[in-house]
Amino acid sequence: MRPARVLLVDDRDRTLSSALADALGEHEVETANDAFDAIYRIDCCDDPPDAIVCDLSRGDLPGPELWSYLSLTRRQAAERMVFVASGPLTVEARRFLRCVPNPCIALPATARAIGALVPQRAFA
Repeated sequence: MRPARVLLVDDRDRTLSSALADALGEHEVETANDAFDAIYRIDCCDDPPDAIVCDLSRGDLPGPELWSYLSLTRRQAAERMVFVASGPLTVEARRFLRCVPNPCIALPATARAIGALVPQRAFA
């Protein structure tokens, strides 16, 4: 199986990127600085990502809102999202995760657990 092209939606402090770097090492990882950069890369790229890894509680556009936007405009991209909970889950986040088929992994997590989710979403 070829490495997946992964779009990692991270903010400027790169908290998510540093936590996931080793786990996604075998894949081709590109980082979007914010959700709007991610939308641009998904909408305007000739070769869209195989999987999108996004923190649930982003400051600019939280994961659930990004998923909602993509589910309306790029359904296949929304289906390929993997959520990461870098902190405690809020009531709203739990409710959202019960309503969508996308997986969520809580940090800290093993590199193996994180790395296993990407091919599941990318090549499903």
